[in-house]
Parts: sequence; C-alpha cells; structure tokens
Amino acid sequence: MVLSNAFGQDTISQLETPVNYNAEDSMVMDLKKEKAYLYENAHIDYGAYSLEACFIEFDFKTKNVLAKYCVDSTGKKRGIPILSDGDTETEADSLMFNFESKRGITYHVKLQEGEGYVHGNKVKRQTNGEIHIDTALYTTCDLDHPHYYFKLRKAIIIPEDKIISGPINLYVADIPTPLGLPFAFLPNQKKGSNGIIIPTYGESSSLGFFLANGGYYHKFKNDQLSTAITGDIYTKGSWALYNTTSYKKRYKHSGNLKLTFRKTKTGEKEFDDYSEKTDFLVEWSHKQDPKSIPGMSFRANIKAGTGSVYENDFGNNVVSPNNYLTNTFNSNIAFGKTFKKVPSNISVNLRHSQNTNTGLISFTLPDITYSINRFYPAKWFNSSNVVKSKARKQLEKIGITYIINSKNETTIADTLLSLNHLDRLNDNMRNGIKHTATASASFPFLGNAITFTPSVNANALMYSYRTRKYFDNETGTVLTDTINDFMAPMWATFSASFTSKVYGFYQFADFMQGAKQSKIRHVLTPNASFSLRPDNGWQYSYIADSLGSLNYATPFDSQIYGSTPTGSSGKVSFNLINSFEMRQNNQNDTTGDNPYVYKKLLDNLTLSSGYDLMRDSLNWDNLSISGRTNIAKLFNTRFGATFDPYARDTNNVIMNQFTKDVEGKLFNITAANLAFGINLRSKKNKTKVESNKGSEEELEEINENLDQYKQFGEAWNWSLNLGYNFQYNRRFQYDAKDTFQLTQTLNVSGQMNITANWNMSFQTNYDITNKKFSYTSVEVTRDLHCWELTFNWVPFGFMKSYNIQINVKSSLLQDLKLQRRRTWYDNGVRD
Repeated sequence: MVLSNAFGQDTISQLETPVNYNAEDSMVMDLKKEKAYLYENAHIDYGAYSLEACFIEFDFKTKNVLAKYCVDSTGKKRGIPILSDGDTETEADSLMFNFESKRGITYHVKLQEGEGYVHGNKVKRQTNGEIHIDTALYTTCDLDHPHYYFKLRKAIIIPEDKIISGPINLYVADIPTPLGLPFAFLPNQKKGSNGIIIPTYGESSSLGFFLANGGYYHKFKNDQLSTAITGDIYTKGSWALYNTTSYKKRYKHSGNLKLTFRKTKTGEKEFDDYSEKTDFLVEWSHKQDPKSIPGMSFRANIKAGTGSVYENDFGNNVVSPNNYLTNTFNSNIAFGKTFKKVPSNISVNLRHSQNTNTGLISFTLPDITYSINRFYPAKWFNSSNVVKSKARKQLEKIGITYIINSKNETTIADTLLSLNHLDRLNDNMRNGIKHTATASASFPFLGNAITFTPSVNANALMYSYRTRKYFDNETGTVLTDTINDFMAPMWATFSASFTSKVYGFYQFADFMQGAKQSKIRHVLTPNASFSLRPDNGWQYSYIADSLGSLNYATPFDSQIYGSTPTGSSGKVSFNLINSFEMRQNNQNDTTGDNPYVYKKLLDNLTLSSGYDLMRDSLNWDNLSISGRTNIAKLFNTRFGATFDPYARDTNNVIMNQFTKDVEGKLFNITAANLAFGINLRSKKNKTKVESNKGSEEELEEINENLDQYKQFGEAWNWSLNLGYNFQYNRRFQYDAKDTFQLTQTLNVSGQMNITANWNMSFQTNYDITNKKFSYTSVEVTRDLHCWELTFNWVPFGFMKSYNIQINVKSSLLQDLKLQRRRTWYDNGVRD
C-alpha cells in the first residue's frame, strides 16, 4: 500500500519519493495527527531505506519514524527493528529516524558493517551518513553476545570507508587482554582496503629469528587489479620476496601472477656445512572470457623455477602435498582461432617442461597446428536428379580431414640455462612439419547389424636434415653424420574394420530370480580390422661392431616426429569388448515408462590381439586383456595383463616357436596391473552444498571441489578412500634368470567429524614392496564459531613438522592469531 492513498497530496509531496508500507496484523491511520501505526511484522520502504519491526509509528509532519520490538508470552523479543540503507544494516531494540534529515538515534543497537559488527547502547546517525557511538564493541562474530570483541571508548563509523576509534582494548569471552591501543583505524569496506600486512614472528634453529609474510597490499580503485608484496627475513642471512597480483576485467579476461625470489643461507661461513642457495618461481595463470572475442581464445598457464624452490620453502607453515610430491614444472601459452568461411581452426602453443630430478628443461617454441574440419567432397556437386542414386548416397558419406603440425623444440640442462649461454639452446634444436590427411566413411548393412568402416591415412614429414650411421674402424665405435638436406618421407595406411553388437541374457533359475525377475545382460562388441602399409624403403643397415654385426636405422631416428614406420605390414586385428549388467523389474514404476532398472556389474572387459600377414616370422601380436568396473559408485577397479605367445631360447632371445610347443603352456605373462579403490561416505556427508552466504561463483567453486573443504555441523559425518595398486613386470635376462619386478602401494585418506565442531582429516601412502611409509599427514580442526583452531602434523619423513594455530576466521582480522610451529625446514629440531 502507498501512503499517498491515505493522506493529502500536500503532505506527501514534501517527501522525495513515495512511502510503501504493509503490516501483518493491522494498520491505524490518525488523519488528525497525520500519523500511521503499523502492528506485527510491519515494513516500510522509502527510497534506498528499508525498515522492519514489530511496531512502527510514522509521523508525516516531522517525517520521523519510531520502531520497537514486541515481547511474546515467554518473555522473548520478537520483531526487533532492522533499518537498512543498502550498505549498512542496523539492528536495535528501538530506533528513531528522520527520512528528511537522514538523522536518527538507536538504542541497544547492532550494526553490520561489511564483515564486521558494531554493538552500542546509544547510536546517533548524522545527516552526512556518519554514525557516532559513545561506547561500542567491534567484532566479526555475528552472535548477539559475541565470543570476542574490541571495546571502543568512542567511535565514528564512516560507511564504506573506515571506523575511527579512541582507546581500544581486546576482550575474549568478556575477559580483557593486555592487547590495546590508544587509537585505531579499522577497515570498513566490503571490497577490501589497502594497507600493511602484519608479519608473523618466531625462531628457527637453522635460520634464526624471523619476521615472515609481512608486506603491503594495494587494490586499485577500479577493482580490476590488486597486488600484494610480502617478504621474509631471518637473522642468519636468509630472506625472501613474494609478489601476488590478481586482475579481472568482466567479460574480457582474468588471471593472477605469482613471483617468488628466495636466498637461503644455512650454517656458518667459517664451517664446511655452510651453504647458500638462490631460488625463484614464476607462476602465471590467464583466462580469456569466451564472450570477449567470439571465435578466438587465449590462455596461459606458466610455472617455471629452480628445482629446489619447494625444498627451500621455509616460509610456509603448512606443508603442501602437491608441492612436496611434484617433480615437474609445465607451462603452456595457447592461442586459438576458428575460421567460419573454411571450417577450420588454428592453434599456436608455446610450451615448457622441466624435470627437477633430471635437471632437463624442454622448450617447444612454437607448436602450430592447423586443421580442417571434416568435409564431404561428394556433396559439393549438385545433382539434377531429385532422387539420388544409391551410389551417390554412399559417396556422400566419405569424409576427409586434414591436419598440419609444425614444431620447434630444444632441450637444455638447467645448469646451463642463463642469459650468458642462450646460444646453447641451438645445440639440441629439433624441428619439422607433419601432414596428416584421412578419408573415411561408415556403411551399415544387414539391417544395421554390422558397420563397415574403410579409411585411408596419408602422412608426410618434412625435415631440414638427415643422419647416417657408420662404423669407424679407427675408434671402434659407431659414428653419426648429420647432412643438411631437405627430406620429405611419406607413407600411407589403408584399413577397414567391421563392428557389431550382440546382446544376450543369462537367466537365473526361477527360485533365484525373486520378485524383481533378475537377469544378467551381456553386451558383446566384436571388432575385426585389416590394415595395409607398404614398405617406404627408408630403413638401411650398418655395421655395429668389429665382428661385423648388423644393426638397422633410418635417416630420421633422432628427429622431432621420429622416423617413418619401417617394413611392410598387413595386419589383421581382433578386439572383443564385453560389458555385463544386472536387469531387474522396476517395482517403483507405475506408469510403464521405466519398466527395468539396470545395475552395472562389469563396465568393460576387452581382449585384443593381431596377426601380421606380411611378416616372415613372429606374426602374432601379444594378447592383451584389460577391464574396469564401478559398482554403486563405491568400489572401482581396473586391471590388465599382457601375454606373449612366443618362447625364448637359452639366451632369452625370442624364437619363432610358440610357448605351448616349447614349455607346454599357452603364454608367458610379461606384464600385469591391478588397481582398485573404495570410496565410502556417511549419509550425512553432502555431495552438494547450498547456502545463501557468499556469491554464486564462490558456491560453485566449493561444489566443484567439495573434497577440498571440511563439512562441519553434524557429528560422525565421515568419508574414507582406500586405494590399492599392483604392478608386475617381467624382465628377460640374457645371462641370468628372468627377474620379476613387483610394485604394490596402498593409499588411504579420509576425514571425520568427531563432533559437530571437531574435524580430523588424514592421508598416508604405504609401499608394501619396500615396507615403507611415504608422505603422511594429519590435520585436526576445531570450529570455534568466529575462531578456528588448526593442528597440522607430518609425523615422519623429510617434511616432518607440526603447526598449531588459533585464529579469527574473518579475513578482515586475519592477523589476529596465536601460532606455535616446528618447521620441516629445521628437520626435527624444535624451535
């Protein structure tokens, strides 16, 4: 209802905007005094202001509004007045406010300012929007009686700016602490504010006393760019600098840049154990919004640094398993564009790969791929006949794709990579171009029971040099000559395959079927293919030693795409794919739309082998068996094995005789693997979180990475993940018995809420073969409402450490914490 309906136009015209109001119980209009009285769940909207209370009185002469709460039969307050102006929300026992002057007085008030709350007995709101409080409590705890607070003697709140206070003192559980200041400036901005990042302090037995993670944070006014510069300093000479920069332009792009530079000094200069090491790390992540430039994309993920950058990461309180276990850095800058006139696309990639164990760094600068989407040449020619012939219809099914790829790659040791040795990048440079064209089609026949798929695949390589190996009698070694010469080796493969599907059911005896009429459904997918590849003639022989033994090579063995396939091939391949599932009558179906329920028993069981018609010996390929299944999303397993049908002689050289004829068994097992996992969750463990707090983007990120978050609120809410891996490899020896390499590992991780507020999570890995534990960690967290207590523990190993910390949850007061730690960098020495 609009108040102008009840009072004269002259009275309402003095208000800048109409006043909308409603009440649940009743509304009383005093036309003589020009007042309105609203009872029970009363609500008034005036411009940006919104007021809710149990009782509201509005005076049209003075433009004053009075709001109060009510008391129910049990003595509890209800309908506590809440005044909101969009930025600030005020909750008070009673309040008076003037819509014209924007001034007001509130009693027993609770203000919400961003992440913070201000409690006061009497609060005055000024015309300029400032709020004056005589004695106030400032906290990030949302309870009416907060667990902790800063007591402010006098305070001025400037909305969306700051809170200025006189003497301030910290109280915890209403007990004063020695922490106080003569005055304070508290942040009061929803989007954050610029300022100093307070460092943590402590002592390390290896590095000395320290100040860590202190610096400065700055967020620019347009909110599109923010940066933080922090550092560590130790009394024994070690120091580090960090920079974290984030940027985001809506509907354009977003990303972040992290830079780390660290100087680590251990020991004393006069002693042999003294060491000094310099580390750096560059991390850049950039993502372009797909809507910014349709048909064009740009993204970047860069991670490059020294191999010991995580080994010397002494500034981190908590060990990161991902950082500790990684031994590779990878980077990629990618540009892509799609063309519409000629349906095709191009991608340009700049790649970097670094192995911290071997110390080798590879650069691919650039990797360019241009591909033409599948097209059908027969459809280009229009037919005058309305009804197409059968031959024409079949020809129109033939599709062609074309891909051209160009690479330039080099590899260098990390010890040689510097600005003074950039010429060394040319030492191992490799480059080339690869063309691939494929023509294929699918023709179903016999009532779609069988699908026939012929294809032709043509390949061409382009290199700027070739190699030639020969035996040097003077040195007694094989040497390689590099000849600069443009080469374009080519080869083609012709293939055809037949695929079908066969369905069958295995029915139990009647007394075993039960009311659900259970049956096992078997889907069999046989596939037979033939491929023909003529010999390209590039293979040559050379003398390998002084005895005249021959080896074989091609001029392109060391090239970036490798060599062309050698020899001719006419292979027949066989694949048999099986899947099994239980079919039962759906007893909950009353409409007949879903009469059956299917439960998977075995997702995939594949047997494959092949026979090469053009080989003069050893025609059969190994027999491979692989499978996987996932039962009720609780138990998943993968398995596989490779079987060799041929026997070996006393020197373990493979012979053109079957194992059955020599050893009396069908195959030799050369490799086998088995992996299974069990994922158990309590019914209380949520698979999706719903909340009205935070933004939709934050909630979406949490649900996408739910395993990385802790779920408080319910006792005995738990999850457990078990994983087992088995690897078997047979090594054939020429001068000794065959050896078998067995690898078995067990992985266990999980989390559990011991109570509604206590959570414990853990992960461990056990090497069964070597009877050793690998990385193991335990984390215990106590939710203290507005505080949290965290205990991180790595009980053994190189990263042995612990960290105990109690801190305020809100990022607004993130430096209000108490910490005790024993760093892994001190390797077990208590600091």
